[in-house]
Amino acid sequence: MQRRAFLRQAAALSVGWAAHYRAPAARLAAGALSLGATAPQPAMGAPRSGGTLRVSVSRVPNNLNPLRHGNQSEYMLGEMFYSNLVRLADDLTPIPDLAEAWSSNHALTEWTFRLRKGVRFQHGPELTADDVAATFRQLLRKETLSPARRNVGPIDTVAVLDRHTIRFNLSMPYGDQAVALAYPAAKILPAHILESDSRRLDKKVFGTGPFRLLAYDPARLVIAERNPDYFVEGRPYIARIEQHIFASAQQEIEALLTGKIDLMLEVPPADFNRVSSAPNIEGIRIRSGRFLDLQIHRVLGLVGQVRGAVLHLGDLGLGVAPGNPVMAQRSAALASNQTRLGDQRQDPVSPAPVPAIRVDAVRSAQGVAVAGGRSTEKRWSFCCPIARS
Repeated sequence: MQRRAFLRQAAALSVGWAAHYRAPAARLAAGALSLGATAPQPAMGAPRSGGTLRVSVSRVPNNLNPLRHGNQSEYMLGEMFYSNLVRLADDLTPIPDLAEAWSSNHALTEWTFRLRKGVRFQHGPELTADDVAATFRQLLRKETLSPARRNVGPIDTVAVLDRHTIRFNLSMPYGDQAVALAYPAAKILPAHILESDSRRLDKKVFGTGPFRLLAYDPARLVIAERNPDYFVEGRPYIARIEQHIFASAQQEIEALLTGKIDLMLEVPPADFNRVSSAPNIEGIRIRSGRFLDLQIHRVLGLVGQVRGAVLHLGDLGLGVAPGNPVMAQRSAALASNQTRLGDQRQDPVSPAPVPAIRVDAVRSAQGVAVAGGRSTEKRWSFCCPIARS
């Protein structure tokens, strides 16, 4: 594979995951910068196995427990070492990961997932529905302090139907439950570890992901190697990934410019154009995910500030005005779908509807299209994330 194409694909899949094929869980704020080839390269051919990818980050990965992950560095490690029930395809729709199929009842209040058979955790045990149930029960406990707790949908209870079938009972209808389960901090963990001593997860890996841990020095370097028992045959292609931790983005930029790293995962918007114009450096802006039901609460008094920030992102060149028929069709489809479902949205942690100025984000070819709300003088399709808190 051509080196430039390899790095582009690595960035697009959010971490060298060119090795793998996961869509971004750890999303880019403005884009990625990669060290390009210094000479003309041959045309891209079939992927070849092997090689090392050196990725830089400037946030310390505080622990290895994916349920506690909350920054880019940690999300990257979670993607390498663990798996979700579902993942997101390049078009940001849910496709199988540990679950091979799923369905819901007509009311969208019960979602049933059938697991792949024969998947094993890296330390030996086979994955079962008991592991999935234990993971979500742990994740949903307030004491766990998981960022995923408010981002995996309105899950009320989890029921094991048989060894490889799990059902999520929701507290309200939710049509995007499968998408929600791709949240980066919703990785599946072994039940016996969670129920015995979950503190082991902070420093050791017990996952089903495409890579396994070789070295963990959170202040300096994390090294991962290919998992030969990964459940997707022939993957990952890459043999080794190194996560290099720097104290600042400026140190990352220096390392990239001097060839000490191959990929800078998260680039400050103010630096992106300057650094991407340097010789042999390619800047790559990555489409963010689909986020529905983004709300700006009146009670916070921040409507003006949020709208100003949205417009500023557009003015920085990180978005383009929608105004194309594809996005208009998707906006209409979203509105129609919400009407069909009799959408009476509530804040997941509040028993009553919350007054809000509604801003709907819909998937587009460019990124995320922001539509609706009280101001319509400028609306943008973004190449950077807008996520519900």
